[in-house]
Amino acid sequence: MSGESFEPIDSEATKTKRKVSVVDAVCCVYFCAAAKSPLLIAILTALDMDILIPEEVVTEAGQKKSFENLATHLARLKARRE
Repeated sequence: MSGESFEPIDSEATKTKRKVSVVDAVCCVYFCAAAKSPLLIAILTALDMDILIPEEVVTEAGQKKSFENLATHLARLKARRE
């Protein structure tokens, strides 16, 4: 990283910026399969983050048939984003 410089983060500026969490397929599958999607939502909400779940993630996670709780919790996550 030689030659690169970084400016310090201005805490006032960061307070006004939108915080976003993009949930990927692996995270979605494991939290939903473990019946812990409410925990994922609670953590990200507590961090004041907008939760984005791309349609590709929903499609990929929906194709995983070997996880018992996945379909139920995936439906709950989908409902939260609409």
